[in-house]
Amino acid sequence: IFVDNLTGTLQVIAKDTKIQVEMNPDVVASYRLIGYENRDVADRDFRNDKVDAGEIGAGHTVTALYEVQLKTDEPTGDIASTIATVRVRYKEPKGERGIETAATFTSSALHHDTAQLSADGRFAAGIGLVAEALRHSPHMDRLGIGIGDALRLMESGAVGPFAAERKEAVRLIAPLVEGAPVARR
Repeated sequence: IFVDNLTGTLQVIAKDTKIQVEMNPDVVASYRLIGYENRDVADRDFRNDKVDAGEIGAGHTVTALYEVQLKTDEPTGDIASTIATVRVRYKEPKGERGIETAATFTSSALHHDTAQLSADGRFAAGIGLVAEALRHSPHMDRLGIGIGDALRLMESGAVGPFAAERKEAVRLIAPLVEGAPVARR
């Protein structure tokens, strides 16, 4: 861990990092952020550079998962093709003033089948679903997904440069599928 991960914990490349996702109400019927409930920054504080937020170290990434229900299955037209605008605001390591960038997420980036996702996407979605299952989220029943399905999704993403770490995560979670007791809140 010292060889592979120490630099990322010691070298901050962005501080007070905030992410804001604005869904297009013309296209999105409903949405929810999965996890991060304890890291929510009020909309009014997004551009307030005095509000403390997260640090990002060298080589680190952050993934936010959203469950999104569209108003129609296939958005059409210019306005409808924009599902969300994603804004990222951060300060340089020794900076005091926020830097903001934005990008749009369009319907062309949607995948209707998890097999179409990248390995990183499948693994992240699997982890998110495992977390939902472990906290006994009512959304899992609504989706008809169990922890075994989530684990299989994680397994399908356990390839590439982080395969060993991902396979270890799958190995640690696998006993839960086999009926080991899961702590309840």
